[in-house]
Amino acid sequence: MLTYLGQVISWYRSAAKEARFIDEPDETLFVADNRRTADEVVKFAFDFAHATIPLFQEPIRIDAPSAGEPAVRPQGAAVQAENALSGDLQKRRDAVALVIDQLQAALDNLQAQKTGASRRQRDQLARQTVALQAQLNLADSRLGSIDAMVDFAKDTAATRNSGAGIEAPIDELENSLPNAHAADHAQAEPALASTGVTVSLPSSLQRLSGIRSKQSMLADETDATKNLARTTTQLRQKLFAMLSEVDRQALQEQTARAADSDVTALKQTKAEFETLTRRSKLLGDASLPLSKQIVVLDLYATSLARWRDSIQRQFREASRQLIIRGAGLATLVLALLIAAGLWRHLTFRYIQEPQTRHQLLQLRRVVMVVVVALVLIFGFANELGSLATVMGFAAAGIALALQNVIVSIVGYFYLSGRFGVRAGDRIQLFGIEGDVLSTSFLKITLIELVGDRRPRQPSGRVVSFPNSVVFQPNCNFYRQLPGTSFAWHELRFAFAPTADYRLAEKRLAEIALEIYSHYRDTVERESRAMEEQLNLRVEAPRPQTRLHLTPAGGEIVLRYPVLLPTAAQTDDEIARRLTDAIAREPALAALVAADPRGAATSL
Repeated sequence: MLTYLGQVISWYRSAAKEARFIDEPDETLFVADNRRTADEVVKFAFDFAHATIPLFQEPIRIDAPSAGEPAVRPQGAAVQAENALSGDLQKRRDAVALVIDQLQAALDNLQAQKTGASRRQRDQLARQTVALQAQLNLADSRLGSIDAMVDFAKDTAATRNSGAGIEAPIDELENSLPNAHAADHAQAEPALASTGVTVSLPSSLQRLSGIRSKQSMLADETDATKNLARTTTQLRQKLFAMLSEVDRQALQEQTARAADSDVTALKQTKAEFETLTRRSKLLGDASLPLSKQIVVLDLYATSLARWRDSIQRQFREASRQLIIRGAGLATLVLALLIAAGLWRHLTFRYIQEPQTRHQLLQLRRVVMVVVVALVLIFGFANELGSLATVMGFAAAGIALALQNVIVSIVGYFYLSGRFGVRAGDRIQLFGIEGDVLSTSFLKITLIELVGDRRPRQPSGRVVSFPNSVVFQPNCNFYRQLPGTSFAWHELRFAFAPTADYRLAEKRLAEIALEIYSHYRDTVERESRAMEEQLNLRVEAPRPQTRLHLTPAGGEIVLRYPVLLPTAAQTDDEIARRLTDAIAREPALAALVAADPRGAATSL
């Protein structure tokens, strides 16, 4: 009986877990209906248990008693075991009591020997007395324990024989169910609060996993319900078999006593029929709750089947949503990759200028990374509100930790604007002059130029600056005009007041114009392109001479454009031509060349 009730309670507690799997409104109805049905199943189980208690107390046996034999039921294995245990305990008690009597006699003998004994003998007898007293105390303790066990065995046998031994555990099991019922309902409340609309790919996967868990739970519940129904059916069949046995005994008694006319025999027959009738009524009362329980379990299994059909529809719908969302996300990523490839193709086809092409490709990379990241984030986001909060805190932390990197990226776009720096441009940063080797999102790399005189020459080293330096107040950032590759150089010549400065100025202009004619077309073409790009008018570049008066006499300044790649060769050619001219015309010897260093400024 206790095993059966344990199975019912386990099934009931397992059924109570259904409330934790509520995700849809209609599932609340299934759970509520199943809860009421489960309560009825438990009620019928305990009705059966209480109806069975009189059967334990009824001193009637099923087998037909022989004449003059009392109608009592035989002892079960448990009762026989209890009787055997009581007999064993009694034997052990008798043995311990015998040992106590022997020890007490020995102790009395020692006490008698102390009279008239010498001091040395009394000491020895005292030690023996202490040892015997300790053994006696131990034996008394063992006897007390055995007496307690014997009393317990007698009380247990009396309780079992009275039928109270099964009634108390049944009441305790029945009283324990309402608390578990309330706890399960309390745990079921948050399940409905978590119900929401699937907005992301992980949510679809999570919903699909939840449906799988519900299917597994319902499958386990269905198996447990079938097992409980099978056990209940077996119990009812046993009761029916016992009823059939009672009917058989009644028929046998009726047949055997039909010819008896003795009053005593008739009274005995009447008593036996009353006993069998009472037994039949008890068995019928016990089998009725089981029959009701089987019907209710069938209803519960039917409800579980309908719930499983509903879950199967949810699973198909969730699978369809997951496939659609995954396909949409894959299609969007594929479209972005195609757009990136088309961007690259159009850039190489229509953009010929290397720097602009490089900038567009860099921008393509940034845009693709950002867009793909946003698509994946919003595709895998469970809740947009929490996502915005997390992204806000993340952006603040990233901005604080990578502020120099972010400023460098902003500096890259500052340097790469309409009139931005390009590879090959000559610039000056923090007093370091060089030709731009490359630019990236984080740094700009220069080929260092050194030398005390113009033009400066490459030092064989490269210098890298983070792009953030352009926002520093002491940056001193200089660069040549956009679209040009020429600069202005100057040579200064001092002369005495009596010198023929006109002749010197004429010869200087002739030499500069002759050398300039070799690359004049390139300079003028770049100058016109610069005018169109900057939308302004400038004077056409050409060599110029200027006359300055000084306290010592005068100064002639020769200013001429040079191409940056060949600036050193141009300066060298002008110096050689002037040296040859001075050697041919002594009048020019009065001119003393001053420091020829001049600012390599551009227009």
